[in-house]
Amino acid sequence: MNLLLEFRGPHPTYGTDISLFRETIAAVIAWQRPQHVSMAWPVYRDEHHPLDKQRSGIGWLGWVPFDLAPSQVPEAAVCEPMAGGTFLASQLDFWFAAGPNKDADAIARAQALDLRLNALGVLPTTVELQRGDWGR
Repeated sequence: MNLLLEFRGPHPTYGTDISLFRETIAAVIAWQRPQHVSMAWPVYRDEHHPLDKQRSGIGWLGWVPFDLAPSQVPEAAVCEPMAGGTFLASQLDFWFAAGPNKDADAIARAQALDLRLNALGVLPTTVELQRGDWGR
């Protein structure tokens, strides 16, 4: 299973605190281990993703089924062990990839993290996800 979480803005009650997303991803992994988890604005994927469109990144935050140490991903604001893999975030704060609140620095941080994760070989391609054995 590949899990792609898309969001359109802050939750009216819970906001955008990173701990909410961390807990959501942990619950999904406990329910059914995915091959990859990515959370980013659709416009980030369409216009700012620094890799080939066939390769998944994580955008703002996500989970990869590999153990990574913070020293391996200095671009990550968060790098924590989670359920046999690693929870990662490009920054602690929620950010926008388009519109009047577009945050170019946040986009650059997400791109740098996606490029590092790709260099480490921990980002899957569409073909690898379709095969169903990524990260096993």
